[in-house]
Amino acid sequence: VEATEPRLRAAVADVNRQRDAVRRLLELRRDPANGISGVEALAAVGAGRFLEPSAHRELLERYLGEERPPLQPRPRLLVVAGVALTDLRLHRLLEDAGALVVAEDDAWGSRFAGADVEGAESGDALEAVFEKYFLDVPSPRVAPAAARDEWLRSELARGGFEAAIFYVPRSDTWFGWDYPRLKGYADSAGLPSILLRDLDAGAVAGLLRQGTGAR
Repeated sequence: VEATEPRLRAAVADVNRQRDAVRRLLELRRDPANGISGVEALAAVGAGRFLEPSAHRELLERYLGEERPPLQPRPRLLVVAGVALTDLRLHRLLEDAGALVVAEDDAWGSRFAGADVEGAESGDALEAVFEKYFLDVPSPRVAPAAARDEWLRSELARGGFEAAIFYVPRSDTWFGWDYPRLKGYADSAGLPSILLRDLDAGAVAGLLRQGTGAR
């Protein structure tokens, strides 16, 4: 298929509509009354990595239209991981221990959508795509680091969490350098946090038993 300006503009509009549906899901999951677990949210959003944007949007619209029983109140967690959350193990671990993941600093979850591509309708569509992805790419590594840190700072300012979970596996070779700075943001916001190096159910359950005041 020839890459033409009209086709690129149509693709941009399609993906922006997909982003809108993702944002609505991300907003609803923050309230347990809407009945969306972190496991379900991560699976629903992450499916967009494999589906055509229009197909993903249609499935999300259908999911958002379903009625779900509210979840029981439980500690709401913000997850910051040193690896891409390409599976559900971490979220299952945390939620099986009695918590609820309501946001994750991860491109497979809460950072999937980012900002829309703007200006493609009337301007140079290719330039608009470049401007979007130069600093707003959904990736665990963004340069400069401040561009990525801004998401975390804005979430912490918004609130709605009882604790932050930093997951930096022992195989990590670079995220550990970022961890002290990112933890500092949580500390400044008064949010308790814990560092997980392994997917250890005992450590998570212990944190929740002690209460989320543990750092």
